[in-house]
Amino acid sequence: MINNILNKNITKVITLLLTSLIMTSCGGDLTDFANNNLYAFKAANKTEVPATTDTNYEDVYLEFNDGEQDLRVHGWAQSKGRDLPTLIYLHGNATNIGSLYKSGFMEVFNSFNANILVIDYPSYGKSTGQPTMLSLTSSVGEAISWAEQNLSTDIVLWGRSLGAGVASQAVQEYEGSIRRFILTSPWNNVSELIKHHFSSLADKVPAEWINANSYESDSALAGITTPGLIFHGNKDKVIPYEFGQKLFEGLDNGHSVNFVTIDGFEHNDIFGSSQMWQAIRAFVQKK
Repeated sequence: MINNILNKNITKVITLLLTSLIMTSCGGDLTDFANNNLYAFKAANKTEVPATTDTNYEDVYLEFNDGEQDLRVHGWAQSKGRDLPTLIYLHGNATNIGSLYKSGFMEVFNSFNANILVIDYPSYGKSTGQPTMLSLTSSVGEAISWAEQNLSTDIVLWGRSLGAGVASQAVQEYEGSIRRFILTSPWNNVSELIKHHFSSLADKVPAEWINANSYESDSALAGITTPGLIFHGNKDKVIPYEFGQKLFEGLDNGHSVNFVTIDGFEHNDIFGSSQMWQAIRAFVQKK
């Protein structure tokens, strides 16, 4: 069940972006096309987010302005005690809370000895506003503030795929509030990911779009001292394993971050690794 919640659409993103590069010679709008596929909320929202009535979660709505737009971000929270850590989870680009719930992912969180907060990015699920690097990162800041007031101050941030890119920005922006962080299948930066998949066509991606959606995880995490864990499957072809390695090797953090190879796993089956789940459970509980 867990494998079904994975960000399977990211492979389609690469293919569609490549198609859109060709479209530009015929007048296609590559910027909109790339944006709509990096933030694949239309695909994600094919799964409806259910009411929390029959779950162990409660609805959370975060209303704020990120400096560019008014936003209303929806999440699910589960409170177990102020003395416990709080895990905030950031999903992939073609996932929402509905698919996490349908796959059984949210049920797995029930077994964690921690408070849980999962948010949907702007335009995902019941959240409103437009997804941008700014709005996603700001959403995490609002989620942290809410969690500190309503759950606990021992914040652990976990991001997967696109969520790992968002989490990296947030660790830099809100380092004082995040006690520990976890990245699963991260990139080092979006520019290298585009070059890897597009080769000589990469220069056709508008620089304005790359600058606005750079998610430079390597720059964001350089010099941070927050304890962290990075997981990457060594068979990952979507966000190649070496990108996660580059991210880790570029850190100057006094060994506060550890890199864990998930041997034999790809991008879309990594949640099937018991090794990763065991390490995450232990890390979340670590003081």
